[in-house]
Parts: sequence; structure tokens; C-alpha cells
Amino acid sequence: MKKTLLFLIAMVAVILSANGQSGFEVNSGFIKPFSILNKDAPYTSGSSADYNLSYYISTAYKIKTSDKLFLGLKLSFNNYKLDFYEKTAIHPGLDEQIKDLAYSFNYLNLFFYPELVFGNELKYYLNAGVFGGIYLNGAKTGLLISGRSQWGPDGPFMEYIETGVEGKASEDVRNFTAGVQLGTGLRYQISDNWGVHLNVSGRFIPFPVENDFTQNQIDLIISVGAEYIIKRREIHKLVQ
Repeated sequence: MKKTLLFLIAMVAVILSANGQSGFEVNSGFIKPFSILNKDAPYTSGSSADYNLSYYISTAYKIKTSDKLFLGLKLSFNNYKLDFYEKTAIHPGLDEQIKDLAYSFNYLNLFFYPELVFGNELKYYLNAGVFGGIYLNGAKTGLLISGRSQWGPDGPFMEYIETGVEGKASEDVRNFTAGVQLGTGLRYQISDNWGVHLNVSGRFIPFPVENDFTQNQIDLIISVGAEYIIKRREIHKLVQ
């Protein structure tokens, strides 16, 4: 964790020390996560971890290092909504444990990336880099259901007892996650200083946010945003 923090500080110093065109941007959009369950976990075929459409807000600072290459640092707020269902048969046909839970939680991500830009008024760009995220807050609600086989006048039957769950998502969610991110998009230059863009990104998270039931995770992000571009001469005026 300490080495990661020092690396990010160094990257920020490199970006801010560069002398050239730079830009600030803001984005908002949606995240559609896809979880890949851990095959070694003791779940029945009915278990699932299904993410709902979640939202995404970010801000970024970029500096131009060559004709087509930028370096960027993006800070993003990521909201996740997850429906989790797990059915475990302790003794098949006799005892069952069911978790039916809904999670809502937030992460703060820091993404460092180089970006290649092509075109003039209408630009096409590609970026790729690494990111780290920290858990901010969240909650979980739902039911824990215990089933046990009983014997009645008409023969055996399952008796279920439901217990309500209300607590913090941090009990089941990691405090830190990391991965790689790839992105592409189109940017339209409205004026010398302003541009708007449409961005599509994909994240691969080998350390998913859930503690136990997910092996890895893929996030699809679709966002729109605006960018304010600071030219070299404006940077000189700010410095003076």
C-alpha cells in the first residue's frame, strides 16, 4: 500500500511538472459490472452475483507530452449495486442456508494513463493504464433463510425461518481493489479551449470488490463529458 501511494505521488509530480498544453475534464455515466464467480466456492448452481446498472462520476487532468501523446490522472467516484443470492445445502434435502442480499456501496478510484490522440476538430483517442480504488461506504439489506426438514402428518416438509439483514457492506466488501483499464472515444473540439467527448472504457479487476464469492470482475463504463484545454501561452501567464 505504501509503495502504491509513493508511485501515485511520483506520477502526479511528473504530470504537474511538465510544460505544455494541458486540460481538465469532467465525466459522468454508467457502469455495468460483470462478476465471474469463484468455481471453488461451495455454491449450488442457483447461486448468483448480479450487478445492476450503476453510476460513475470523474474528473481528470491531462498534460501534452508530444504531438499525439498525453499523460492523464483521473479521480472517479464509482457506485455499485449488487444482488447476491447463495444457496448452500449443508445436508442435501435436510438442511439449507440461503442468503438473499442487496448491496449498495461506493469506491474512489485513481487511474493513471497515457493517451494517444488522432485528428483535429473531431478527435479519436485511445488510453490504457492502471488504477487503484478504496472503499468509501455502503450498506447491505436482505434476508438470511434457514431451512430444515420436518416430519408432518402428510410426510416430510421443509420449514424455513427468515431473518432480516441490515448492516454495512464493508463486512463483505474489500477495502482496496486494483486492476487495468482500457478506453477509447471521440472528442469534438467546439473552440480552442472547449471540447466534448463520448468515452467507452473497460476494466479488468483481478482483485474484485467482493471478499469471497467472485474470482474476478469486468466493468464496462460508458460516459460523456467536457474538457477545458489550457494552451501553452496560458500556462506561462498563470506562472507569471
